[in-house]
Parts: sequence; structure tokens; C-alpha cells
Amino acid sequence: GEAGLALIRTLSRLEQQAPILFAGAGQRELMARAVSELHLDPARLLGTAPLALESGLRAIAGLMADASGVEVSLRVVGVPPADAVVAWEEASVFGQPLSAHLAAHEISGLTQRIPGLWPPGPYALASAAVRVAEAATTGSRRRFSCFVALGRGAVVALPVEVGERGANRILEPSLTRQERTRLENAIESGRF
Repeated sequence: GEAGLALIRTLSRLEQQAPILFAGAGQRELMARAVSELHLDPARLLGTAPLALESGLRAIAGLMADASGVEVSLRVVGVPPADAVVAWEEASVFGQPLSAHLAAHEISGLTQRIPGLWPPGPYALASAAVRVAEAATTGSRRRFSCFVALGRGAVVALPVEVGERGANRILEPSLTRQERTRLENAIESGRF
């Protein structure tokens, strides 16, 4: 709301180059307003809640594959919870495709669980924000799923490379045709 926008205005006046992290799950509209009303550089604004959702999905997938969530690699893009898109084709566990360890109905069941995992809890949100903040301050080659502001008021989750000024680069996720269509629809629905 207005209080959040006023806080961002104050922060952006104090520091004009550092990234601004949005740790909450419901701050997409605030990010869009910071770009449209305050004319902030969209690359400076990163919402870290999709990374927290990704962690939850990795943990559940790990349990289902009789592995640690640390061994699972997957990417969440789009607009969680309703328009979240998981790149299942590139998901892996132990360096092998996730589909080699989980049946199609189990992967579909994971997709169906996303609304129940959103919004992530405060510890998951804090952990995700700290990981992105650390990458911004110390540098990292890791890629993170974050809310980013795109043109025309859309704020969606996409993989980004994080640097000292925010998103160095927004990456194109590897998606199937169906997942790509769902992402394009999510971008349209993610506009404010």
C-alpha cells in the first residue's frame, strides 16, 4: 500500500544503486508501483518469495524420491500460486531427470500441491531473502527464481543472475511448449 511505497521512496533516496529485496509473498503489486510511480530501475527490484516456494517443492520432491531436497534441482516461474509453472523437464535429482525417479502422476501431484505451499512461511521467506542478499553483496554464479518487474506492469517469477545492483540478467527458462504457453499466460495475468 501507500506506506510500503513511501518506505521504498525513502530507501531509494538514501541509496540509488543497491537492489531492493521484497521478501514477502504478496508484494508484487508494490514492485509494479515502485517501477511505474517512483520510476525505479526494474533491475533493482527483486522479490524472493518464489525461491522460498522452490525450496518447499524441492523438499517434497526429495521425500518422494527418497532423497534429500538438496539433491533436487527444479525451477519455478510464473505467478504463484495459481499461475506457477514448474520446469519439470529440466528438473533433476542426483544429476538424473526427476522423471526417472518419480512417476508422471507423482509429478502432477507435486504441481497440484503448489497452492497449499503458497504463501511460504516466514522462515522460508527469510531464508530465501538472505540467500539473494548474500549473492548481491558477495557475488554469486547461482541463479535464483525471483519476482522481477517486466515491461507494461508485469511482475513474474523468472530465473535471474544477481549482482550488486540487482538482476544482472533475466534468464530464459527451459520449458516445454505447454509450460511456455502457461508462462506466457502467467505474464499476461501478472500485469497490474
